[in-house]
Amino acid sequence: MKKLLLLLSVFAFTFGMNAQETAISIEEEYKVNIFTPSPNQKKKKVIMVNNTDKKNIVAVEGKTADELYMMTELAIAKHWKNPDEVINGKSAGKFIKINGGGPTISVNTLGMIYYYTTTLEYLIQFKDGRFMYTVTSKTRYPPSQYTTGGTYLSVIPTKRKNGKEIKLGVSNVDDINNSVSSFINAILISDLNQELDTDW
Repeated sequence: MKKLLLLLSVFAFTFGMNAQETAISIEEEYKVNIFTPSPNQKKKKVIMVNNTDKKNIVAVEGKTADELYMMTELAIAKHWKNPDEVINGKSAGKFIKINGGGPTISVNTLGMIYYYTTTLEYLIQFKDGRFMYTVTSKTRYPPSQYTTGGTYLSVIPTKRKNGKEIKLGVSNVDDINNSVSSFINAILISDLNQELDTDW
């Protein structure tokens, strides 16, 4: 009986240690804000622009650079339908570049609402115990009789000249930031011991 209790104690201690090592110390969901107001404040018009220089560093205790890299690959496979198409470059355990679809944004032009797709470009670099990422949001405009179209850095008006909030613009910024937060959290909760889909 004593041997059985000792064996169970050792098993429980070992299991507890393994669970602690794989746990990520995060108190709440990781939130990110990649948009900042433009310096053009003279006319009280605020335009939110993508802060491409912002380096976000996320600490993940107990994970090596290789493990964080594999967690990111797993998150990409869950987040995008065609993961091979969104990866633009990678080096195992060092970095990964992603160019994936983002949310659709809405723009009100003279009473008409137009919808545009966005792409989110990530550069994620890995070190033991942490990773650093930058994000660039770009908006795709289709060609029309007035423009040739193209893909440009996302610039989203959030306030009018009179200071009144533009609800569509605020919603667009929130949607993009939430999309980035969702992907970063997908990395953090990735379990390397779990298959992509266990319900089959």
